[in-house]
Amino acid sequence: MTSERNDAETQAFFAEHDYFGLDPSTVSFFRQPSLPTFSPDGRMLLQAPGRMQTAPNGNGGVFSALETSGLLRQLEAKGVVGIQVCSVDNLLAKVADPLFFGLCVDAKVPVGNKVLARRDPYEKVGAMCQVVAERSTGTATKTGRGGEAGEARGERNGEESREARRGDGEARKPQRGRKLLPAVIEYSELPDEVRLARSESANLSSSGREGGADTSRGEVGDRSAKNSEKAADLLFAWGNACLHYFDLEFIKAVLRNSKALDASYHLALKNVNAFLPPVAVEGDIRVEKTNGRQGEAGGPVTSEWIPVKQGWKLELFIFDVFAMASRVLCVEVSRAEEFSPIKNASPIPDPRRLSEISEDTLFSAQRDMSRLHCSWLRRAGVSIGDSEGTAKKRLQVTQTKNVENGEGRTHGSIDANDEGQETEDEDRDFSECFCEISSCVSYGGEGLEALVARGCVPSYVTLPFALEN
Repeated sequence: MTSERNDAETQAFFAEHDYFGLDPSTVSFFRQPSLPTFSPDGRMLLQAPGRMQTAPNGNGGVFSALETSGLLRQLEAKGVVGIQVCSVDNLLAKVADPLFFGLCVDAKVPVGNKVLARRDPYEKVGAMCQVVAERSTGTATKTGRGGEAGEARGERNGEESREARRGDGEARKPQRGRKLLPAVIEYSELPDEVRLARSESANLSSSGREGGADTSRGEVGDRSAKNSEKAADLLFAWGNACLHYFDLEFIKAVLRNSKALDASYHLALKNVNAFLPPVAVEGDIRVEKTNGRQGEAGGPVTSEWIPVKQGWKLELFIFDVFAMASRVLCVEVSRAEEFSPIKNASPIPDPRRLSEISEDTLFSAQRDMSRLHCSWLRRAGVSIGDSEGTAKKRLQVTQTKNVENGEGRTHGSIDANDEGQETEDEDRDFSECFCEISSCVSYGGEGLEALVARGCVPSYVTLPFALEN
């Protein structure tokens, strides 16, 4: 999905790179709608005289864009039963993940969502939770039933479950009592009562450490202390990775309920490069300024436009449709293998060492991809050295046990030649860590052992290293 601003550039980029080995007939581009933007005080912004400043309507615009482009009909005609959606800023996203797709189809769910343990309370990811919908009023309030892995349950009994499945994608009709609905609260809208909420077990252990005083609800004063809390201590522990599955029938039902979708816009204050038209102020009356003439109310005449650097954008969030689904299957994935977003500019424009890399930047994504691809090579039996030929510390994926619920979690860790786990040398030259295996060679590390056995990949490589074909 592209926007009016990057559509031509994106298509040209794919053509320039020969569609990265894909058949061009299998690649489709479609544009999402754009909407006007507004100044912080609510006035419409301009890009140029007589031309509005617009912005894409958020990732939730994907559903209407699929329909208006005709792509939804094409997918249905080809027998497609569901689609996967990946965020464009996540370098480690598994595009068209066959395991995730098969799991969702086999479970017969309208929506699937990959989640991962939140790194800290202030990480820029939405929190997976449930909301309590008041049937009589149609309003929703937050509930304490967040942080549960597995399926987000919106039904209280079998009868409601059957009713909900019949109404996938439709507005829930108020009946009686309350109903739990799956939801994601975006990080920019998270209230502290959700962001900082901790599980009961964490509260009990905290009370024990403090001699019976509960310090989990804001008595720890500074943010750094909160950031150091383990993700497992958070009540709403699961972060949204923006890696989704949607059943095609569910998408069609959502589009039939367009009024509910159109009522879900969020205001987002973002950086813009826009202007307000010149105005003269005469008392409480604003009068548009003109060149070479006196303003209508006798105000001074200038031709200066007012630059605006921040403005309100109207955005739809893709996960707002979760509440329209009878079920949402949440699947926990490894951060080291599937999540390294590029959200921020690096404070250091050209970091030289690992210690200079900030999280959620272009450079942290390069680092995480290199670590992952090095692990693939090692699993295939390849030894890795640095540019001077010395042994490099090994990165391997280890399984740690979640004591609380007995489920395995996958995390990246460093092992130095099987002599115990160590941390990477933070003073190491960043450029010496690069490792990239093209997706045209291997999707997730598979097939590399055969390439090593045939001599197509050497059994010993030095970094930086790239395997392109």
